[in-house]
Amino acid sequence: MQITPRQIEIFRWLLISGSATATAKALNTSQPTISRELKALEDQLRFKLFKRDKGRLLPTEEALELGEVVENSYVGFKHIVRAAEGIKNHGLEHIRVACLPAYAHALIPVVSRYMIEAMPNVRISVHSAEEQTLQQEFFTKRYNIVLVETSHMLGDGSVDILDVGNLVVVLPSGHPLCERQEIYPEDFNGVDFINFNFEDIYREKLDKVLTEKGITPRSQIETITAVGVCAMVQAGLGVSLINPLTAMAYHGQGVEVRRFSPAIPYRIEAKKLQHSLSSELTELFLCQVKAYLEVFQDQLRANDLL
Repeated sequence: MQITPRQIEIFRWLLISGSATATAKALNTSQPTISRELKALEDQLRFKLFKRDKGRLLPTEEALELGEVVENSYVGFKHIVRAAEGIKNHGLEHIRVACLPAYAHALIPVVSRYMIEAMPNVRISVHSAEEQTLQQEFFTKRYNIVLVETSHMLGDGSVDILDVGNLVVVLPSGHPLCERQEIYPEDFNGVDFINFNFEDIYREKLDKVLTEKGITPRSQIETITAVGVCAMVQAGLGVSLINPLTAMAYHGQGVEVRRFSPAIPYRIEAKKLQHSLSSELTELFLCQVKAYLEVFQDQLRANDLL
């Protein structure tokens, strides 16, 4: 089937305008050329695309179905054009960041503001996914920097370990445990608890602490993201132990935050590509992350959470 891009362009404009005359004017050609190309396209497809009604072209059901595919392809093409324009206009001032959903929610927005203040023309692309997915995607080298909780990623790059604070307890506002400033493992005994799945490294650490103390929370709900945990806590379904970044983002929104003892340190691992064309930009981004974490730790201390 020898369908040409020109024929598809004409078909799309005929769908939009419903007129061969209007299409010819839009494409700077003649009406006979439009009619000839339309007939050639219909011959190739072996079905009619339009019916004539009082001088207008009415699309058939087949034309409407084909039009959806064409329009999707056209939108994709426009995206390619915009991306090319962006590359031309901004050069290498573009950083691609991959991270956990928790960081996309509670860390990256602030760091992005820092970056834009430092470099007004910078472009930041953020992709968030769970850690296992990010580890798999990292090998495609699509990202300049990947922020995760623990890094088992191999390949060409380096890892920076960033201290954030300690895991903290999140509770629904008005929960009996809100009366305490510091929460201990014994306080979870028989309490409704929102858990992460068994693959979460901090779930493993908490389970170890609770097992050693012989403590068994009542856990009916598990989820895979800290944001999901906080939504459950907001709904009054239980308490939990999560990273301080997400906890503080929800603090005061139906969620209370308390210190947990024994302290379980929380760290971010930043994986950088050594051969990234935007290596200097990556270093600047990482510096902005570190700068914000220093401010954030002061916030934790002010709230007696560190």
